[in-house]
Amino acid sequence: MYMVSGAWGIQDGYRLLHYLDNGRELQKDYPPTYGQRRSLAINAPGFRDLTMLKRVLVNTLPKNGTHLLLQVLSHVPGYRPSSIEVDWQNVGRAFELLPETRPGQFSKGHLPYLNDIPALIERENLTLFSMIRDPRDNVVSFYHYIMSQPAHRLYPSYSRMANDDERLMATITGFRDDHEGREIIHEGIGWRSDAWGGWNDKPYCCPVVFERLIGPQGGGSRREQLGELHRILEHLDIAPEVSLLEDIADHAYNTGTHSFRKGRIGDWVNHFKEEHKRVFKSEANRFLVQYGYEDSDNW
Repeated sequence: MYMVSGAWGIQDGYRLLHYLDNGRELQKDYPPTYGQRRSLAINAPGFRDLTMLKRVLVNTLPKNGTHLLLQVLSHVPGYRPSSIEVDWQNVGRAFELLPETRPGQFSKGHLPYLNDIPALIERENLTLFSMIRDPRDNVVSFYHYIMSQPAHRLYPSYSRMANDDERLMATITGFRDDHEGREIIHEGIGWRSDAWGGWNDKPYCCPVVFERLIGPQGGGSRREQLGELHRILEHLDIAPEVSLLEDIADHAYNTGTHSFRKGRIGDWVNHFKEEHKRVFKSEANRFLVQYGYEDSDNW
């Protein structure tokens, strides 16, 4: 059992015994943030059983705003990131590593709703968060990200394409390629949206909307951001007090990550040509309607 204990001065305490890790007590001495003070106060007068916290998996379609959600959870009292990252390229690692997610930890995944993966999540009683984002912004963010990562498996294919218009089209439709005798397959946005969308209606999953969570710094609104944070805390069984919501919102937008490019709503309009629009409508317009980004294909 992981236990946090001590005599807490909630308003002006400086000594924080935050967690136990592998049976070793970690001690930090610094003025606690509001979130830390809130974490200590939850079970005053001073004991908190970390086994009561949820075991969380942030499971997103790549480039749907993973970092934003991880940043938010890192400021939720009592929760911290694990070192576990899993994706569809090596599903076996998910079966090996996800059971090691501890109470109060959130792991990172890019796992589609396919094969035996849902059974693994249910068997491990993991609490999921997914991300919904305008898939037009997703494809723009995706090809820009690939072009900034020479070590990525898709970089050789994208780098051989003539220009960004071709890269954007390939991201929409998907493609097959060969690099040094190795077949490279990248599915289109329609297939990917469908494969990851299967999580969203499961009772253990909270689908978070990127455009609501991003806040004013990313082109959204503070009101919608606080509303989405309210849903996140409720999914974790944490009382969504206004002061806590405000504290998390103040720290949500962070550009300090290798995968961050713009974090803006609606950037797709600066990249889509008429042919991109036409092909996208045939590939994935149903998801724009399903998630409320458009009422029809008349855009």
